[in-house]
Amino acid sequence: MKALTASLPRIARRTVVSQNSSSVSPWNMYPLLLSRFAAVGAASSRRDHDTAVSAAGETFGAGSAGGADPKAEEREASRSNPMAARLRSRGVIRFDGRDAINFLQGLLTNDVTSFLQQNPPLASPLPTPNQPASVRPPVYSALLSPQGRFLFDLFLYRPPHQDAVSSRLDSSGGGPDTGHPDAPELLADVDAANLDDLLAHLKKHKLRANVSFADVSSDMAVWAHFHSRLSSDPALPDEAAAGEGVGWGGRVDQVGELTAEATMEGWRWHRDPRQPGLGLRGLFPASEIPPLVDSQIEVGEESYRRFRYMMGVAEGCAEMPRGEALPLECNLAALHAVSFTKGCYVGQELTARTHHRGVVRKRLMPVRFLKEGEGGGQGAAEGGGKASEEAGGKSDGRVTVPEGAEIVEMSSGKAVGRVNAVQYGSDGSGSAAGGNAGSADTPSEVVGLALLRLAHGLNPGSQLAVKGESGAALKVLPSRPYWWPMEWGSEEK
Repeated sequence: MKALTASLPRIARRTVVSQNSSSVSPWNMYPLLLSRFAAVGAASSRRDHDTAVSAAGETFGAGSAGGADPKAEEREASRSNPMAARLRSRGVIRFDGRDAINFLQGLLTNDVTSFLQQNPPLASPLPTPNQPASVRPPVYSALLSPQGRFLFDLFLYRPPHQDAVSSRLDSSGGGPDTGHPDAPELLADVDAANLDDLLAHLKKHKLRANVSFADVSSDMAVWAHFHSRLSSDPALPDEAAAGEGVGWGGRVDQVGELTAEATMEGWRWHRDPRQPGLGLRGLFPASEIPPLVDSQIEVGEESYRRFRYMMGVAEGCAEMPRGEALPLECNLAALHAVSFTKGCYVGQELTARTHHRGVVRKRLMPVRFLKEGEGGGQGAAEGGGKASEEAGGKSDGRVTVPEGAEIVEMSSGKAVGRVNAVQYGSDGSGSAAGGNAGSADTPSEVVGLALLRLAHGLNPGSQLAVKGESGAALKVLPSRPYWWPMEWGSEEK
């Protein structure tokens, strides 16, 4: 508190110099000073908290070795040292026009009319110069073909300057922000490799709608903040109830937390709309480093991709084959990408019929690849089995798994699935990069995502294998993500 009090003249002096002294009263200065003090306190508390969480994560990992807890690996992944990565595989599209939201409502699997709510969720009791009191969360959704096949996925964000109803303070701290007339209606985080195809697809459906879209990937960047303190298990109490808040006295300083997690222009971190255990995600100006990110926690995108695979979450057309994958087989319903209460959209018929029948016999699952003679049964995959080494005959000792390869049941030779995506460990091409956080992501096993029949993927007695690039057989060890609903897999019972 002494350090905070000593900094008052400096903060006040900097604030007064930056404003027109003839138009700013002492009372108008109060909200701005309050928000800046809150940001300082929040940053300090967050550093102390992250240190404690890192130590707890190490203790948790040591206690779970040997497969005692079948969910240990996934929970540990969500509690270890925080990391942040810029997702260069994702691009950004800007939507403008008064029909933008209604246009997307007729195309996407999720309900995007939440962006039109007059009373968005309250995030803080007070607005600040960089954040409104109410923040609209992003929406995850997908775009399907008329046959109900996956085409593209999108994370939709409401730009901060569009939330006039939220009444964030202006730069003087003395009144509501009047907004920016040139702000886009919506921004979408999409697969960069298929961005041009997505724009062409949208143009085919535009007709006379008052909507326009453009690629703004050079101006905006997508970031993820993961392995964070966010609870990965719904059964655990939230941060406020557990006394893990940001602020003084073990309580949640909502104003300070909201301020510390956003830039002065209002761009902020959001909880990943798919699952809380995935951490934070946000859009930020490409020329800036987001808040809560420094060189000590910034890593390469490969680390985030590996983290997602361990969680069993696919993203983009490379992992959910465009024109082939079905949204329910890719678990998009449990990832909050599909609404079964909204009106019609393209591809709705097959998706709704499959959902209401309640029978999905194949799903995307996290898997590990081991050479023959390593590891055990399925329990080893869930409990953190031995690191994989050479299996494909490469001189560098890496397991090499071709994407799209068939997975077979060894006793019968029957095909039961296929490999959708592979991520190599730190001793292969997918090494982590940057800072101390990179050293926390150094397992050498090869992980991936595979579309498997649940009768085999959830059966501990199944012996699954896939051929490596050299023709050698590799064991495939699937695991059930902790966030799956309990009823998934009951179709085979």
